[in-house]
Amino acid sequence: MVLSLPSVFLDPPGRERCESPCNIVQNTATNTRKQSYTGIEILRVLIANNIRPILLIAFTNHALDNIIVRVLEKKITDKIVRLGSRSADETVAELSLDKILMNVNKTRQDRAQGRAYGAMKRAEEAMKDFMGEIVGEKSRPAQFDTYLSTHYPLHHEELNGPPFWIREALDNSQDHDFEHPKKQAKPKTLIDFWREGGDLAFITYAGPGAAAPRGSSTPAGRGGRRGRNRGAAQPNNSTDDAGTAPTMDRATWTNARETFFEEICGSRAIPSCPTTNRNINQLLQDPQMWSMSKAERDRLNAHLNQGMLEGSQQEQLEEFERLKERHREANVEWKEIQDKTKLEVLANAVIIGCTTNGIVPPSLSQQQYSDPRCILGAAKLTELLRSVAPRVLLVEEAGQVLEAHILAKLSADNPGIGQIYQFDRSLMERLSSSGLRMSRLDVQRRMRPEISELIRCTLYESLIDNDAVMGRPSIRGMAKDVFFLDHRHAEGGAGEESVSKVNTFEVNMIKDLVLHLLRQGAYTETGDIVVLCAYLGQLVKIRKALASEVITVVDERDAAQLVDHRDEEDVAGIFEGAVQQVKISSRVLLRTVDNFQGEEGRVVILSLVRNSGGNPAASKGIGFLKSKNRTNVALSRAKEGMYILGNADDLARSEMWSGVIAELKRQDAIGPALPIACHRHPEKVTLINAPGQIALHSPTGENDLTSQMLSHDDPRY
Repeated sequence: MVLSLPSVFLDPPGRERCESPCNIVQNTATNTRKQSYTGIEILRVLIANNIRPILLIAFTNHALDNIIVRVLEKKITDKIVRLGSRSADETVAELSLDKILMNVNKTRQDRAQGRAYGAMKRAEEAMKDFMGEIVGEKSRPAQFDTYLSTHYPLHHEELNGPPFWIREALDNSQDHDFEHPKKQAKPKTLIDFWREGGDLAFITYAGPGAAAPRGSSTPAGRGGRRGRNRGAAQPNNSTDDAGTAPTMDRATWTNARETFFEEICGSRAIPSCPTTNRNINQLLQDPQMWSMSKAERDRLNAHLNQGMLEGSQQEQLEEFERLKERHREANVEWKEIQDKTKLEVLANAVIIGCTTNGIVPPSLSQQQYSDPRCILGAAKLTELLRSVAPRVLLVEEAGQVLEAHILAKLSADNPGIGQIYQFDRSLMERLSSSGLRMSRLDVQRRMRPEISELIRCTLYESLIDNDAVMGRPSIRGMAKDVFFLDHRHAEGGAGEESVSKVNTFEVNMIKDLVLHLLRQGAYTETGDIVVLCAYLGQLVKIRKALASEVITVVDERDAAQLVDHRDEEDVAGIFEGAVQQVKISSRVLLRTVDNFQGEEGRVVILSLVRNSGGNPAASKGIGFLKSKNRTNVALSRAKEGMYILGNADDLARSEMWSGVIAELKRQDAIGPALPIACHRHPEKVTLINAPGQIALHSPTGENDLTSQMLSHDDPRY
């Protein structure tokens, strides 16, 4: 049985696969096709021996979708459930847990879930209405009426005994043929009419746009009960085709109102609209509520509402607790039924697939783990997985997945002490350093020998080049297939640990180099040209520089990090376009070094960013570039060509970079200027040491200038 040996196969860059011990199987590779092959065969053996369910995790959605598609193609099993909904593959998307739950036949359990969900939503609506009464400016009329009669009986009596014309105006306002000026919504009660100043609007001319009552042709109105539509006037000839209300001029409006008051009160005099502005104490002393101006009514209404709410605080608190408990019970019932359904689906699965980022945030910072949504989401999913009890955990691209990510799948506990326990190390690295027996595949099938030598002379002495890499074609438009542009243009950006470090010189040089390579016509497919940045801030700058020249593609993991830093300068403005997949013949992949492990490109341009300028003594160090793991990833992604931009003196202080630079010098592949050459006349070389020079010397991608070759005796070297 393949899992009987407690062994781990470590996978250096460019090599094929690795597996790990017992019931945790780890799979790492740098070639996507070979990566999937080994994982597929592991799954085939496990399933053939009836070892199920298997929990399959990967670092990215793309990697997870890739291996699931291969499982389906090989017809190993179709009993697969994918957790998460960010699949870009239509076939895999149909295997998501949410999709499967939607397609499950309706059963008694489903109906019970529907009833529980309905009860939960009704409780939410009841709580929403209740909170609206508490925080809103208006309370329920019945509640307001009771409070007013108890605390201010004279005001209550006055409010409910208005002049007769006000009641008539209120009745007319609720008739579909009546529209009073500036009406927002038809009041339904006498209290609403007082609050909104409906009576005041009735006796105030609103201007030429004042609406006339519809359906009237005489001042006395048409038919109906006595008094209905009194004051309606013959409208002007200003009704449009859409049926909007006709309007009245002042003379017509005045005549209509005088007619109304003559029939109701026996006098054609229109009451004057009050304009007083008394304080609250004066209003509480004067019960004549219908004689108050609109400003006074607003002031008194706010005071009464506040007193009413304060007086019923205990009652409201008890009601709130009752509604909250009602919602909690409905929510618990709904989630229990939902989780039971999910558990049944997962229990019938042979493979359960998910990404590490689907549960665990990319960063292990205490700040992110303090977000209760992250913790609760991880705990709930881990709870379900624990109930399913997977027999095997298979980790795709294990060399990339941090130990903390794997631990999060095995336990719901996520302590924010990653640095103490070295959670920045992969599980394979920890097992290796602990003395677990390792087997290593020493043959690499990616990098041309000039590139693999940089790894061989520093990390993996036994690394062997497969015959397939011996005939890699030379890079068109370049005199060297591997070259380090050694410059003294200082970095910029934020503090030492910031992700926003930038180097403007490298941004501009990379833009020119990318366009030069694209003009060769040989690197037009996605992945042919890859720009790797040591810092996210540099990725942002290069993305903006290339945006107007060539459509670029940004990895989903880098896009997530851009969200985390969206408040920083230059990031927020480009986020929306950072992950758009636009079909175009010339494509450039933009990635950070950390997010390109396990992938490859024909030509890789590496921006190291860190640079002390012309004063090495002022160097603040090279940050995480001193990490052997990161350096290994950065230098082992290219198949045919690699171009590095950085400060050799600063980097030489690192043990690994010192060896890399020594090897580059041995290959005569380092200098202060990039050597470009016409592919038709390779003997003609132009040295480029400043932005803008490539466009001058080779505007069409061909170098037509006379040879400007420089030897290492030249002062510029």
